[in-house]
Amino acid sequence: MLVLPSRRAIASFYIVAFLGLSFTADSIAQSPEDLAEARLRSNVHSEFTVGVYKLETGRVLEAVDHLEYAWRLSISQPEIGLRLADAYFLLKNFTRSEIVVDEILVSYPRNAEALLVKSKLRYLRRDAQGAIALLEKIRNIGESSFESERLLGNACFELGETGKAITAYERCLRHDPSYPYIYLRYGRLLAETGEIEQAESAFRRALSLDEEFSEASVDLAELLLGQGRTDEGLGVLERALLNDPTDTEALLQLATMYQEAGRLEPAIALLERMRDDRALTREAEVVLGRLYFDTKRFAEAFEVFSTLFERESPSDQIARILGELSIKLGDTESALAYYRRAVEISPRDFHNHLGLYFASRPDYVDGRAIDLPADEQARLLDTAAELVPEEDFEGNYVIGVALLGVDSLDDAYKHLLRANALQPADRSTRLNLASIHEKRGEYGEAERYLVELHRQYPDDAGILNFYAYLLAQMKVDLPRAESMVRAALAKDPDNAYYLDSLGWIYYQMGEYSVAVTELERATNHVHDDPTILEHLGDAYKALERFDEAKTAYEASNRVRGGSVEIREKIQSTSRQLE
Repeated sequence: MLVLPSRRAIASFYIVAFLGLSFTADSIAQSPEDLAEARLRSNVHSEFTVGVYKLETGRVLEAVDHLEYAWRLSISQPEIGLRLADAYFLLKNFTRSEIVVDEILVSYPRNAEALLVKSKLRYLRRDAQGAIALLEKIRNIGESSFESERLLGNACFELGETGKAITAYERCLRHDPSYPYIYLRYGRLLAETGEIEQAESAFRRALSLDEEFSEASVDLAELLLGQGRTDEGLGVLERALLNDPTDTEALLQLATMYQEAGRLEPAIALLERMRDDRALTREAEVVLGRLYFDTKRFAEAFEVFSTLFERESPSDQIARILGELSIKLGDTESALAYYRRAVEISPRDFHNHLGLYFASRPDYVDGRAIDLPADEQARLLDTAAELVPEEDFEGNYVIGVALLGVDSLDDAYKHLLRANALQPADRSTRLNLASIHEKRGEYGEAERYLVELHRQYPDDAGILNFYAYLLAQMKVDLPRAESMVRAALAKDPDNAYYLDSLGWIYYQMGEYSVAVTELERATNHVHDDPTILEHLGDAYKALERFDEAKTAYEASNRVRGGSVEIREKIQSTSRQLE
C-alpha cells in the first residue's frame, strides 16, 4: 500500500530542496570563497529546517542533533539557538538549554524570546525572584507577550506579591482574553484583596469561556456564599452538575455548601449519590460521616468512620470520633476501647488524653459517661495540660476551662493566660480569667476585665450578669447591678444564673424575702447548682427559716462534695434548731 507523506513533510522537503537549488544556482560563476560560503549557508539552513521539522513532529532527540550542527555552523544565529534551547528544554536538559540561551544573550542582550526562555528556566529552578527580574526586563524593552505576563503573574503570586501579580494577569488578558484559567487566577487574587465585585466578574468570565470549568464554578460559589448569597452559589454549582453530573469536585462543594447553609439532608443525598457511583473521595467520606453525626444518624456515622479506621493506617483522630459515637450509641465499653486506642496511637497528642477525660465527665457528655476513677480522670487532665503546646490557643483555652471546672484555679489561670496572650481579643478567655479572679476574691482584678468587656459588648447578657454579680459580691453600686442583671433577664427571662444574681443582689441589699423569691425561681430551673443552693440557704437563714436553710445547705454540700465552709453553715443552722 502506498503511504503518502504528510503536507508538512512535503513542505519541509521542498524548503530543503529549494534552498539547495538556490544556493547551487547562485554558485555559478562565483569564486571558491563565495562558493564555500554558499555551501555553508546551505548546510546551515538544511540542518535547521530538518531539525525544526523533527522538533515539531515530536522527534526531539533527533532534532537536537540537527539543530546543534546548524547552531555550530551558523556561528550562533539567535533563531537557531532559540529552537535548540527549546529542544533541550523539552528533553528537560535545563543546564544545556540555559547555556545556549546565555550565548544568545551575550550578543543579543535585549532578545525577548531568549529572556523568556531564561526566565522559565529560573522559575523551574525555584528562583522566582530571578525569573521576575528577567520578565520585567522584557516588559521594560516593550516586548511583553501573553506568555511573559502569564509567567510573571505566576511568579509574583508565588512570592505573595499580589499587586504585581494582578497587574501581570491584567496585561496577560489584554494580550489574549480567551484563557479561562487566567481569569480564574486573576479572580482568586482579586478575592484575596477584597475586590469582591471584580473577582465575581472574573469568575463569571471564566465560565462564559468554558461553562464546564469546574474550578471556576466552585470558586464563584464560595465567593457568593461568603457574601450570604447562598441560593445563587448553590445555583452555580447545580448548573455545573447539569453540564457534568460526574464532577466530583462540584458535587463535594455543593454538599459542603448545603451543609453550611443548614440544608443537611440535600447534602447527604448528594454524597450518597457519589458513594453509589463509587466516586466518593476520602474527603467526601469524612464530610458524609460528619453530616450523619449532625443529623443524629449515629449508627450510619459509625459505619463510615469505622470503615475509614479499618481501611487506613491507624488514626487517633478517627479513634476519638468512634469513641464519641460509641457513647452516643450507648456503648461505653467500646468508647473506652477507642479512646485508649487513640492514646496508644499518639501518646504525645494532648487531644487524646483530653478526649478521654471529657468522655468520663457527665457534665460534658450527652448520654452516659465512661466510668473512670477520679484519680485517673485527674491524671488524664494533668497529662493533657503538660502536653498542650504553648502556641495552641484552642488547646490552652479548653484545658484552662476544664481545670477551672474542677477548681484547679492556679493551673487554669496559667493556661488561660497563655490563650489570652495568643488571642488578646477573645471574649471567652477574658471572661474566664475574670471568673478566676472572682473565685479568688480578687474583685478588683476581675472588674478590670469586666469593665473592658462591658465597654466592648454593652448589650451582652452574659457580661451584664457577671458584672452585676461581681458588684453584688463587692457590695457596691447595687442599684446599678440590679439594672444590669434585669437587662440580661430581658434577653433570657428563665436563665437560672441570672435569677441567682438578682436574688443575691437583693440579699446584699437586705431585702431577704425578695431574694428568696428570685433564688427559688432559680432552683426551679437548675436544681443542683451548689452556689444557687448556698445562696438560697443564706437567704432562708437571714429570715430565720432554719429548717429550709439547713436543707438548702445540705443539698449544696452533696453537689459540691464536702466544702469546709458549707459544713460550717450546716452546723450553724443545726445549732439554731436545737
